[in-house]
Amino acid sequence: MDNNEMRHCERGFFILTNGVSSNSGQGSSLSISLSPEGISFNRAMIIFFRNAVSHSKLSCTPVYLCLPWFPMHRRLPERPIFACLLLVISAMMWGSNITIGRGVHEDFPPIALTFWRNCAALILIGLIARHHWHDIIPAFQRQKWVVMLGSLFGIAGFNCLLYTAVQSTTAINAALSLSLTPAIIPALAFVILREAFNVRQCFGLALSFIGISIIIARGKWAAISEITISAGDILMLAATVAWSIYSVLVKKRDKQTHPLTFLTVVLTIAVVLLFPAYLFESLFIQTMPVTETSLYVVLYVGIFPTALALLLFNKAVDIVGPNIAGYFQHLVPIFASLWAIIFLDETLQVYHGLGGLLITIGLYSASTASKSNMTRL
Repeated sequence: MDNNEMRHCERGFFILTNGVSSNSGQGSSLSISLSPEGISFNRAMIIFFRNAVSHSKLSCTPVYLCLPWFPMHRRLPERPIFACLLLVISAMMWGSNITIGRGVHEDFPPIALTFWRNCAALILIGLIARHHWHDIIPAFQRQKWVVMLGSLFGIAGFNCLLYTAVQSTTAINAALSLSLTPAIIPALAFVILREAFNVRQCFGLALSFIGISIIIARGKWAAISEITISAGDILMLAATVAWSIYSVLVKKRDKQTHPLTFLTVVLTIAVVLLFPAYLFESLFIQTMPVTETSLYVVLYVGIFPTALALLLFNKAVDIVGPNIAGYFQHLVPIFASLWAIIFLDETLQVYHGLGGLLITIGLYSASTASKSNMTRL
């Protein structure tokens, strides 16, 4: 097929174009066109996902070749510095998720956005993990409670709570809640995994917390004292706890289970858990609009903040553990602010630089702490 040739599939929901991959010279790329008028968003996404699975051009080699490094994580370096890089990239993606959630919250119902992003992520992960499908049921049976709780708290619960919270709480409150994640993870890791942290890690945690506090308060300490508790604040605290639980559970996953299989299982369970709530929200509260923008948003948050970020985060947790991985959650509000500056025309201030410097020093101190000096709490 010629590089410029386009193939329109059923009802024009996606265009499959040939690209070039560094591996074999064959590949494909996917773009979305505006759906026909009058069709519901549910119907649009069902047709899209059905086409994605049914067409061999998309369901087999091309998707695999578009990301030649993606399924090769078992060959990735096991060095802590590499894990830190993965955590930074994950934080960048999750920061964009917060920015998008804040920008579209008036038009996108939270449960519907969470449901469809997980559907998109499941399609991508499922296609890439097609050689491991035979292990899906055994993987579930080997670690039933880990995958069920991970799906409930980390995949379904966290994003539903986050998208709901940003509808009724301020950015300062939401960022402050998320910055508590590194403080919650060590406590949960101590209870569940009996892991510990030393004085240097505590110092790094405190320093990075000060840095994130400067940023979320915009350099004005009076802003923190003016925070009031609302339903959104409570939901953000619940979201923080939910993600902390997932971060610890990832460390407990069965090492016999391929990471792609693990994500396929937890995403499948999350979609099943979300479906009844999604139907209720669509029927009685708010229906997601079907527009070109909505399709792009769903695909972006499904591919990057969900599929890619979770894969990278899980790999990093395997290398450095949940405690150190949790410290990098401080970077999420920083990247969320950066994306807001780029896409929402906000201005870069001095406190961004000061807070970022303190966070960087704190993360370095915590992530390079010697494990040999760790003592049990």
